[in-house]
Amino acid sequence: MIRKVLWAFGLLVLASIALRALGVGVAPPLPDAAGDALNAVFPRARSPVPLLGWTLALLGLVRLSLRNMRGLATFGELTSNGPFVVSALAGSSGLFLLNLIPARGALRPLLDALALPLPDWDQLLFGASHAANPLLYSALVPVLLAPLAVRFAPARYAIAGLTVGYAATLANTAWLGAPPLMLLGSGWLAVPWLVGNAIGCLFLARGALAAGAR
Repeated sequence: MIRKVLWAFGLLVLASIALRALGVGVAPPLPDAAGDALNAVFPRARSPVPLLGWTLALLGLVRLSLRNMRGLATFGELTSNGPFVVSALAGSSGLFLLNLIPARGALRPLLDALALPLPDWDQLLFGASHAANPLLYSALVPVLLAPLAVRFAPARYAIAGLTVGYAATLANTAWLGAPPLMLLGSGWLAVPWLVGNAIGCLFLARGALAAGAR
């Protein structure tokens, strides 16, 4: 199964490079007025729907690779587990439902910031930019948090969710070519970086889920 995962992402690399060569794949901004306002503050704001699809697909792939392991939560149990779901959203689409809260004043920017996916938090630290920080668009944050899944059992599902969410963000970015990465752009250098780190995230998620079954 691990070999199948590598083959699948290898095909993703080839498909992404082909799309870049054809000039296909810039993701459109959110289409409504709220999306326009959010894009003005955080120019990388995008629809959560594709990211949710990637998250579910990659979770299914990871869960399938562990199908023979006893005591592991089922796909349905994972997608209804609070810590897993919140962490997966934080790593992929962000807590986008916070954008629906009709807040004004100082609370509005705070909710918009919390609704950002974690890979885009460089916009909070360094200012708005269309180009993403390659360190945040990598497996770095999941790697730093992975030891928590080893030492603290309650954190395992949360870490697994976060790493699957990160893998979804990286895979979606590789597929669309947007946002571009600082120094790497969106083509020949960026795609292997994104896909390689997405694979790393999947292995971390697999390890965290396996640890949770013991």
